[in-house]
Amino acid sequence: MLPALIVIATAALLGYRFLWHHLQRLPVGAELSPRRTRGRIAALGTGWLLLAQDEGEQLFVTTDGARQMAWPGPGAWRIATTLCVGDPVSLLLLDDATGVAAVRIVRGAWPPPPCAHVPSAVLLTLMGIALLQLVSTERVAVETEVDPPAGSSFVFDAPTDPEGLYAKTRRLASAHPWAGEGSPLLETGQSFHDYVGTDPNVADLHRRFLYIQPVGPFSPSQELALRRTAGFLARFFCLPVRVADAVPLSTVPEVAQRVHPEWNNPQLLTSYVMHHLLRRRRPDDAAGYLGITAVDIWPGRGWEAVYGQASPVERVGIVSMYRSGELDAGPAMARLALLRTIKVAAHETGHMLSMQHCARRGCLMSGHNDREEADLRYPVLCPDCLAKLLWATRCDPVEHYAALASFSWQQGLADEAAVYARLLDAAVLVWGRPKERPQLAGSF
Repeated sequence: MLPALIVIATAALLGYRFLWHHLQRLPVGAELSPRRTRGRIAALGTGWLLLAQDEGEQLFVTTDGARQMAWPGPGAWRIATTLCVGDPVSLLLLDDATGVAAVRIVRGAWPPPPCAHVPSAVLLTLMGIALLQLVSTERVAVETEVDPPAGSSFVFDAPTDPEGLYAKTRRLASAHPWAGEGSPLLETGQSFHDYVGTDPNVADLHRRFLYIQPVGPFSPSQELALRRTAGFLARFFCLPVRVADAVPLSTVPEVAQRVHPEWNNPQLLTSYVMHHLLRRRRPDDAAGYLGITAVDIWPGRGWEAVYGQASPVERVGIVSMYRSGELDAGPAMARLALLRTIKVAAHETGHMLSMQHCARRGCLMSGHNDREEADLRYPVLCPDCLAKLLWATRCDPVEHYAALASFSWQQGLADEAAVYARLLDAAVLVWGRPKERPQLAGSF
């Protein structure tokens, strides 16, 4: 919207300037000098007129009818065949030694040069843009906020030494070799150095929050899983997470909803949710804005359904809990459903931080849409993707793994807690536990 308005305003100013110059370009010799005058028509005939000037003088003008132009408004030119005695007019006269060589007639006052309108036009355009932004941008009402554990956010000086950072994360591969290496996928992947070179989306002083936007209704058990997902994301990315007030499904138009032709379950179109519903509402301080819904989602023609989708460019994403499992079907299924939700949510949030799909099958950022294979991987990152996360969030890797291990134990995720504990021990050996953590310039 903003670029389009700027283009329109610029085109309008250039068009006005072009018309001005076109009016003054008369087919006469360069030795002629222009002279402007104004007054009222005292008499009018074919090819001539008598002008009573404002100074009390009269001027007899011979004209070429084809050059008599009336000005009813900017950009609307026509032959002045409707001039009458008594009409106020302005004339542009081009004189030489023998008299008037050419004339242009304008009904009313001669327009000022376009440069006189540029400041006011720019000001009005900026005011219009600001008003449109205010009207079109919906403000997000935050219901709750989840902070990462103390000491786990924005204390690590990774951005100052990318080579040293990557060398350290590589040393963690032995603590979880399946996630560190694994069977390669048919994707080229994205190395850490490629990531840094693309000027990725990162958390900073102006974008320091992750937002979760509930979309549609949730059952009490789904609401609890959503809150736990927010707690996991705060620990995984070392960023405070704000949970916004839910928006009703009525905000999604019927054209962006459907009932699956075979399964007969409602679905939401991911592209509309991301690029219309979420992008318009995305707060300025959002490092990522993630929608979560209990309704099934599909990305459009050729697809049946997906678990989640995200846009790195717009920093928005959408995750569905519909296929995660029954949260009310016993403790084991509830833990599995929660684990599936947090994996997809962390994966899509990684995309919002410009992390592409990983070629290592066991990495959380690997790309596949198979539920059985997704259940086999742990919510951990390979060395390359861990380096990307530390670069993007300045997270302390020791506190990162400590917080995730504690969260996993609390939620009954024993296997995941054991993996995080091994990685925590490896991180302590690599980074140590300094008594005083350095505070970065510009840290939050």
